[in-house]
Amino acid sequence: MAVRAFGEGNQHSPDPNEVPGLANLDELMGAVRQEYEQVSRELEEIKLLVRQASTEYDRANGRKNQAITRVREMEARLETFARQEIRSTYLAANEAEMRVFMMQEQRDRFQDKQRVFERYQRSLLQVLNTLLRLQEERQRSGAEADPALASLTRIVQTQEQLRRRIAQQLHDGPAQALANVVLSAEICERAMERDQARAREELLNLKNSVSTTLQETRKFIFELRPMTLDDLGLVPTLRRYTQEMANKSGMQIMFSMRGPEQRLPSQIEVSLFRIAQEALGNVVTHARARQALVTFAIHEQGATLTIEDDGQGFHVEEAMAEVQGRRTVGLPSMLERAEMLGTRLQVESMPGQGTKIELTVPRPGVS
Repeated sequence: MAVRAFGEGNQHSPDPNEVPGLANLDELMGAVRQEYEQVSRELEEIKLLVRQASTEYDRANGRKNQAITRVREMEARLETFARQEIRSTYLAANEAEMRVFMMQEQRDRFQDKQRVFERYQRSLLQVLNTLLRLQEERQRSGAEADPALASLTRIVQTQEQLRRRIAQQLHDGPAQALANVVLSAEICERAMERDQARAREELLNLKNSVSTTLQETRKFIFELRPMTLDDLGLVPTLRRYTQEMANKSGMQIMFSMRGPEQRLPSQIEVSLFRIAQEALGNVVTHARARQALVTFAIHEQGATLTIEDDGQGFHVEEAMAEVQGRRTVGLPSMLERAEMLGTRLQVESMPGQGTKIELTVPRPGVS
């Protein structure tokens, strides 16, 4: 099995002049500034949607309270109401409660999206400020380029590729599901006037659809930033994530913990989780594997994360060429996160022999 360590041997950061579309510092600054302005515009639109959803939620909640009051008044004098009026009152209360539930979920979804865009906007601003300082230093020194430019170029391009992927997942997942919910609500509205039995059936279908959409949205939020990572740590998060990936893909994915279970610094846990997330995503999407094993070990030298699969494998040299050509997202992201941790990503693979990805984060003072 061929072995190659990312960052070893003759591998080096690509010349920024070789990166298509970002030939120099000025073009990179222009690309980042354009992205920042676009994100800022989209963020303002999201904030408007949050305000509108909050207003609609308050209105729906008011109508629900009115419906509940009406039900209580009716129940206090139930014998004075006709059977059809009783049914209509209960249906109206159920509809009002369902509307509140839907508006609350919509508001929460927009707020989650707003937080994601705000974090991305802050990251872009930090990159832009760094580029401005680099430009000022270059002008003072008369240098043509800074060694950090290639790294910044890779980071910006990786962020843009990840953003496109998130947008596509939102479009194909929660957005499509919510469109179906709106359609079901319109069907219920029409059925209420003509066929009460059909309306009840559609309301039940709508409730199930909303519940499914909620579960899918929570899974999507977990992939963006699992709360368990902050609350419980890396090991419980990896254990849950591998189980969910196994359920979703139908592939056998196992998690193994070796050594004492203990917390690591937050930035290390986040980077290790993202590396495992990218690696498993590649396994499920490309490897055609039957099973995969994620192993996390705490030992005297530090912490080691290993992801292995029995899939079709690949040529490491060709994969590295794709990394430098920016024709892939997963490997560059894993490589850059490993570099930020001060370590190297070890990749072992050959066609037909599966793949093993491993990195070790040393303890402070251990070289």
